[in-house]
Amino acid sequence: MNLNSEKVKYKILELFQSYFAETIEKLTDQNNGTHSAYNTANLKINTCPQTMYIIPVTENEIEKVVKNLKGKSSSGFDGVADSVVKKCVQFIKKPLADICNTSFASGTFPEVLKLPIVKPLHKKGDTGELQNYRPISLLSVF
Repeated sequence: MNLNSEKVKYKILELFQSYFAETIEKLTDQNNGTHSAYNTANLKINTCPQTMYIIPVTENEIEKVVKNLKGKSSSGFDGVADSVVKKCVQFIKKPLADICNTSFASGTFPEVLKLPIVKPLHKKGDTGELQNYRPISLLSVF
């Protein structure tokens, strides 16, 4: 691949990034204050901020969730597709249950599993117009 085509790809990437960021800012500005009807001060909720309990996940629950995946071939940063996980669920359901339960017990979610791959998806119209695209985030199946 020559240097000019790399520069063109980078420029296109910058244009999409700027357009999507501006769109989000505009939507945020438009929606500012629209949720004032849900003032949490008026809600009467008994809370105990020091305690939370989640029932541990079982291997059977993991297997059920995995079997209900659509089996897509797309993947997140790790390159693992739904279809691969569905095929090997019998071998990974125990470690997946352990990871889920450790996450619940510690109150943390692995940062690496939050990393998206953001791609522009053409909606309609002229493919040369930025407003005819929307961003999609590809996350790890895990």
